[in-house]
Formats: sequence, C-alpha cells, structure tokens
Amino acid sequence: MSLLNSFDTDANIWEIEPQLKIPQAFNKLYSEDTSKSKAHSSKIMWAIALLVDNSEANKFRNYTFEDRKLLISENYLEDPSFDWEKYEYVKDAFEEASTSKLEKSLLIYESKLEERDVLIKNTKYTLDNAADLDKIIKETKNIIELIIKLRDQVKQEKDSGVTKSGMQESASDRGDI
Repeated sequence: MSLLNSFDTDANIWEIEPQLKIPQAFNKLYSEDTSKSKAHSSKIMWAIALLVDNSEANKFRNYTFEDRKLLISENYLEDPSFDWEKYEYVKDAFEEASTSKLEKSLLIYESKLEERDVLIKNTKYTLDNAADLDKIIKETKNIIELIIKLRDQVKQEKDSGVTKSGMQESASDRGDI
C-alpha cells in the first residue's frame, strides 16, 4: 500500500499530496521548513518515500535497504553524507502509515536475510567454522521460503482490496472508476 498517488519526484510533494501535512511527524517536517514553497522538506519526504515505499510505483523497491539509502543520498539528494537518522521519525511514520502488519513482517525478514547474506559473504571458510557456516547456508533456504510465502500473502492482501485498517476499498480507491 502506498501513501502516494504518483512518484513524480520533481513535483512538490506537499502540493500533490496535501493530506501528508496532517500526520504529526510529516507536519513537523513541513512546519519547520523555511525554504521557498517548502521545497527542502518536499525533497526529504520524497527521499523517505523512495527509501521505504515498497509499492510497484517505486522503481527502487528491489534494491537492498542500504543500497537504496546510498542511491538516494548520492543521486537524488546529491548529499552523500545525508543524515538519515535526523529524519528517522519521519521514516518510521511513513512506514507505519503505508505498511500492513504482513508487510512489516516481510520487511523485517527481508532485512534479516540481507544481514545474513552479508555475514555469509564476509565469513571465510575455516576448519573451525565450516560446519557452522554450512548450517547457516542450509537454513537460509528456510528463511527464503518463509519470505516467499509472506510475499504471496502480501500480494493476496493487496489483491483482495482490504485496506490497512481492515476496511474494503471502494471502487474509486481501487482505481476502478
């Protein structure tokens, strides 16, 4: 589920998605911005959307989380040292508003799989750890299967037209009319 109707990152997010000014975290970002037309906070909001939105409209959704952060800070924000932690409260609010319980679980499991991949990649085989490393690699298959099942459940949830709050989407919400 996405909070956004489009991913036109050249547009001012506050103008095309004015309801985003309502949640407290987003409003704080918006209100504290003194730039012309709130352009600075709009760019940060887009960066956060590109980072955490996993809808099909986000072309970067298949990058790892860390690769997304790097791509966005270097190429979109043009600030390789961008302080993501400063806006953690906005990221958390965006995730909360845009993900169902199943999607949250999926995101957690995918991030743990990424950590596991890094561990496997960075661990050299030795006679002392070969059995442990083999066990980790074999167990990875179970985690991948769990993630695949969760993805299927998330897809079913989205296809069923049920919103995060459990309500049935209207025809206009689904884009049918």
